[in-house]
Amino acid sequence: MAEDTFYKVLRNPLGLRSGLVRFGINRVDFILATGHMLAEQVKMVFPKKELIVMYPKINSERLNQLLSIQYDPDAPYILQIGGGNQNCKGIDITISLLPAIKEMCPNSHLVILGYEANDLKVNSENLIIPGRVSDVGLYLRRSCLMIHPGRGDAFPVATLESMAAGVPPIVSNHTGTRELLEQVEPMLVRNLSIDDFKSGLAWFLQLNPEEKKRLSGKCRERLLNFLERDLVLTNERGIQRIKEIIESVK
Repeated sequence: MAEDTFYKVLRNPLGLRSGLVRFGINRVDFILATGHMLAEQVKMVFPKKELIVMYPKINSERLNQLLSIQYDPDAPYILQIGGGNQNCKGIDITISLLPAIKEMCPNSHLVILGYEANDLKVNSENLIIPGRVSDVGLYLRRSCLMIHPGRGDAFPVATLESMAAGVPPIVSNHTGTRELLEQVEPMLVRNLSIDDFKSGLAWFLQLNPEEKKRLSGKCRERLLNFLERDLVLTNERGIQRIKEIIESVK
């Protein structure tokens, strides 16, 4: 099922989607959740189901490429790495920030990856839509900030890639990787609204270059700690539990 399914169920518990999800999940004994946010959402709907939490990884070759990027606090791009469901990625909120970006930082451009221009149906002189790209590092290298106003986006690898490149991401409180970013800097986690993302943008843009560099370093440090420790331990526990379940039904 889609990763934002439980986000939608919690917002419309009496709807058809909710009924279908409850019907299906009631027939399973275990649920594999990508990250703690999704696990919390599932628990609110199915408090008695056993949950197994696991995390996605970054491709090792891409990780090394991103770690080699030297963050530039004066880089001209404000980036979103999209693709897939636009509503889940909060693309509408990102596009709504265009006037604020133009006003606060006239020389910057908003860059949205993962969609063709016809998909977004918006034109602006400070908007760049390269489409689907194979090398996000080329764009992260020219970005000072990444934006991700997810709506139930379970644990987007795009935000991990941004942290690996040292590009601070501002995410919504309905984006799973908030669990990492709120430990870096609570201001990087925003309410899911245009106004609060504008406030987050204004906060970031008023930082001086040295403050942005320190924030960049903290993002990269937290990401590496997560990959080397949290992810490994959590996934090992998850794999062990899955093995136990398989053995129990033999």
